[in-house]
Amino acid sequence: MGFPGKEMPKAQEFVGAWPGQERDSLLLLGNVDHDTFLTLLTRSTIFWRTPTCDGVSASVLESLTLGVPVVASDNGRRPPGVVTYRETDAADMCGKLAGVIANLNTVKASLKQTESEDKVGEKVDWLVGISRPQTGPGSRRGSPLSPIERKG
Repeated sequence: MGFPGKEMPKAQEFVGAWPGQERDSLLLLGNVDHDTFLTLLTRSTIFWRTPTCDGVSASVLESLTLGVPVVASDNGRRPPGVVTYRETDAADMCGKLAGVIANLNTVKASLKQTESEDKVGEKVDWLVGISRPQTGPGSRRGSPLSPIERKG
């Protein structure tokens, strides 16, 4: 789990009271760079997102894209594929974490069936003039001329 530096002592104190096996199975980190985060994420069984104030955080989307199941507090704005728990209900949170672990292969398979749209990729392709098939209702195939092509 990653924490901003100022929150690390509180997290260490909290985890210090856990039984040995549970404590040993958790890695507490401070802030890490994005490449390190993604590397750790690809090696994770679950991404556990506890804040309730965010909607669709980049880390949640990255986890789903990498096929790592996400268990997160329910804030009414989580994307499809996220397993949510009631934010103030520790039993619900533990039950959801245990349920995902017990059904890990099924949960991962359901993530592969969730197709995400790469709108950022489409815009980058458009800017550099690469035609990409578009999907969805009312969409056109290909992309308009890039700004570079229009000048010529």
